[in-house]
Amino acid sequence: MFENEFMKITVAGVGCGGNNSVCRVAEAKPNGITYFGIDTDKKALRSDAVTPVHLGANHGSGRGCGGNAALGKMAAEENYDMLLSLFKDCVVAFIAAGLGGGTGSGAAPVVAKAAHDAGALTIAVVTKPFAFEGSRRMATADAGLEELRKYSDAIIIIPNENVKNSTTQKITFANAFRLIDDVLCESVLSVLEILTKAMLINIDIADINAVLRNSGDIFIGNAVAEGNDRVKKVVNAVISNPLLEKGMNDAKGLVIYLSANHNVSLDEINEISNKIAETTAPDANIIWGFDFDDSLGDLIKVSIIASGVK
Repeated sequence: MFENEFMKITVAGVGCGGNNSVCRVAEAKPNGITYFGIDTDKKALRSDAVTPVHLGANHGSGRGCGGNAALGKMAAEENYDMLLSLFKDCVVAFIAAGLGGGTGSGAAPVVAKAAHDAGALTIAVVTKPFAFEGSRRMATADAGLEELRKYSDAIIIIPNENVKNSTTQKITFANAFRLIDDVLCESVLSVLEILTKAMLINIDIADINAVLRNSGDIFIGNAVAEGNDRVKKVVNAVISNPLLEKGMNDAKGLVIYLSANHNVSLDEINEISNKIAETTAPDANIIWGFDFDDSLGDLIKVSIIASGVK
């Protein structure tokens, strides 16, 4: 799908939820990405789509953490040098985890620290528990999130509860998790496309670093639209993502990437870009890129990454 010969991009799933999400990204088979499934439970590392990494031979004996985040942290710290080697020469690292469990909440911050210490732009994509999972699991998730913030340049937070409000259609339990996994998939593919595609107006890794390094919570949006009102439709779609905890209002940094066929008008590009920029802080650092893509037909495609969101 993409060609990437210039930089190492790594996607690491930590714990059961993180591993499931990473396997979903691997199904899209983008080129130039290294995948790791990291867990304290050996039996959870069974997918051929990712490279398995088992943590904590001396903490848990390969049978997981039993929801104990302190044990998950110790298991990851036990293997810190090995984790550090996973991210050697890595330029961008995505860390996916379902917070609330022992491995996700305890080990994911240590994995993020390894990626960050290796020099990678470290982006965490995490979920928070459903309400029915109880206050204890939510407290574990919140504690893990605060620890993860110390070592992640940017974080995308997906409260599982938001799935219920993301569509008016009936959602099966399986589809609920697929919607959550799609956020990670779209995030990785968006960043990969922006970094590896040669554009008419280019966006490079220095631009991405300028917006995302030490940026805190971020918002990712992707949308396509066609027809007479495609400008309004694509703007409304790309700046709203009901699955995410944070919106993009008052963002301090913004990457906008647009693509369309050669018939797209200057007025359309101008209106889309202005309307998206209006949602950010007045002094936001805005990076803009564009490329022609006649395979889109009448569609206009827009991807945005907003940082420092509230």
